[in-house]
Amino acid sequence: MNLGIIAVSLAVILIAGNTMVFAAKPWDLVISAKFEQAQIEPGQSPVIIGTITNQREEPIYGAKVEIRFTDNSVTTKTDEDGNFRYEFPPQDDQGTF
Repeated sequence: MNLGIIAVSLAVILIAGNTMVFAAKPWDLVISAKFEQAQIEPGQSPVIIGTITNQREEPIYGAKVEIRFTDNSVTTKTDEDGNFRYEFPPQDDQGTF
């Protein structure tokens, strides 16, 4: 897995799940996401963390977050505070985000 491709994946985070209950449109949501560490060493695991809220800054609970990169995708869900976290497997290459 190329770490540069993972960084690009932040631009294609998609959500589904409980957001449908609120009839939310993608533009009704505020999504912030970043890598937990700016740089990783070989053998470390990159971690993406983020938050999903509505326009009133209320957390979106239980939203399915799909993170896509190349031909792969992974999913996680938001907690009661609208936070999500996904830890990728340890990487063989050093990377900067």
